[in-house]
Amino acid sequence: AQTFERNLVTLIAVAESGGATVVLSTFATLHDPYLNWRSPRKTIKKLSPFQQQNVGALYYFTPGLTFAGIFEGIQRYNRIIRNVATQKNAVLVDNGRLIPHQDQYFVDRVHFSAAGARLMAENLAPFLKKILSETVK
Repeated sequence: AQTFERNLVTLIAVAESGGATVVLSTFATLHDPYLNWRSPRKTIKKLSPFQQQNVGALYYFTPGLTFAGIFEGIQRYNRIIRNVATQKNAVLVDNGRLIPHQDQYFVDRVHFSAAGARLMAENLAPFLKKILSETVK
């Protein structure tokens, strides 16, 4: 976590040294990381069939971790992004909270469908429009 935070701060410093305005986005996923993943059987039963189908891929890509560990990691990742955005006065678009964990927004556990990509763009657009309008002046 410390390495990720340090690297994120470094990337922000490099971008700002070049005159960029930094916009950070949290990570949005098909599966809600705030569900009770310490009881995965109960939680998985409550998911849509599409979410149930995609949850198994987590073990393939993160062998040796529990569901609770994986989703606590996603929570921590997003918390670090939020904290760094606050510390560095960067623009934050909290897509991890703004994009619903619903089937229509994803084609798998992490990749957006057209509707998900559109929603992410709609979340980012106001900030980017403001930055671009200030840059053009």
